Amino acid sequence: MKLRYPLVTIVLGILFILVAYQIKPASAQAELPVKLFIDKTSYSYGDTCRIHGWVNPVSPLDTVSIWVRKYGEYGEQKVAEVTPRSNDGKYSYDLQLTSKDNGTFIVSVMYRGYQSETTFNYTTPSQSTVPQSSSSVSQTPLQSNIIPQWVRNNANWWANGQISDSDFIKGLQYLIDNNILRISNQDELNKLKEEIQNLQTQLQQDQEQIQQLQSQSSQSQQYSNTLQAQLNEAQAKINTKQSHPTTVISNGTVNWYFSDSKGNRYHWYIPIHAYDVDVMANVFASAFGVVPTYQLQLPNGGTVSTYDYTGLAKTLSERREFSTVVDTLYDNAGSDDKFIYEVWHMVAELTTYSKDITNTNLLPYEVLTRGEGDCKDKAILIADLLRSLSHTSNWDIHLIIMDINNPTQPQTVNHMIVSVNTGQHQYLIEPTTTPDVNGLSVWTGSVYGWNVPF
Repeated sequence: MKLRYPLVTIVLGILFILVAYQIKPASAQAELPVKLFIDKTSYSYGDTCRIHGWVNPVSPLDTVSIWVRKYGEYGEQKVAEVTPRSNDGKYSYDLQLTSKDNGTFIVSVMYRGYQSETTFNYTTPSQSTVPQSSSSVSQTPLQSNIIPQWVRNNANWWANGQISDSDFIKGLQYLIDNNILRISNQDELNKLKEEIQNLQTQLQQDQEQIQQLQSQSSQSQQYSNTLQAQLNEAQAKINTKQSHPTTVISNGTVNWYFSDSKGNRYHWYIPIHAYDVDVMANVFASAFGVVPTYQLQLPNGGTVSTYDYTGLAKTLSERREFSTVVDTLYDNAGSDDKFIYEVWHMVAELTTYSKDITNTNLLPYEVLTRGEGDCKDKAILIADLLRSLSHTSNWDIHLIIMDINNPTQPQTVNHMIVSVNTGQHQYLIEPTTTPDVNGLSVWTGSVYGWNVPF
């Protein structure tokens, strides 16, 4: 806002005018009287002069100024500023006399533009005789070129922001319009009124400018809120993307990153040379028939051939490949049931169901790296994750080979699920679906299948 500094210049000009042309009250009567008394008319060096009196009316914002000067000389000395008592307007001050000059001294008090004076005789210890002088007290409006304290106070309040520009201008206008302030030079008065009118116009313009700025600020805030909403939306998308499982091969390691259902982030890795050795050994075993097969007896009397996964399951359960990450996963889950849910959730997030059971056997971390696998691959991955937890050593975990189309009367084997018995609950986990937090078992009825202990 630009008004404050031009106002300072104008106010200083007003105060100059007030000094130059003197401030006169509208009435010469004792409208704002000030009374002054001293306790005696003659004093000596070291005495105390008791200065006291009263003012009316009492203003809590104005003070009584006390001045002392030697008779016939100029250069008044201000000795005190005292505050009248609010209940009766009385004031007092004790003046210690230590001047080395003999003679008559004048005591003046000033209050809200009025002045009262009295005199006393003063002698030093070296003077034997003291000329007598009668005490006199006068009460007249202030005629000297001194800015009254109440004018100073108003200007000071305005400069410090304690009263508004509008109130200050209105106050000056009121004093002039009601002849409380009389300026003898009409040209100066007209100029002052014109300046006040200009100030009022400038004040109105500045108020309009403030309203415009406030409106722009409101629009800016709305725009800021829109940007913040867009930022939050973008951050949510980033967080969602970051929560998706990721495989990164870097610095000689294979790294897997994934999140649980609560948003906790996990990182698991193995050296790439160990990964390559295991994968090549598994490929060799699958290609050259190292993985054994056996015949299963069907309920209808027929037989069906399938791979024997007992050795693979035993090897994986002994190695506990995922022990470094599932322990933390279990701690964050908080219970057996919730841990099973989080493992199931993690596999559903990390991999997709590719096709029915195949003759190709993938290692669990191959399934993670590829991001896909058949029911057998995902079932073995779930079982391996569950068994890698030290807390699950007494759980019964089995792979169940079954006919998905005829779960109670199998005609062949084309599917694999996971059976988990924690000692408290029994679950049949379907690896190709997303888990339901309200129920871990998709297969709630009876299932006819063949167990492969894990």
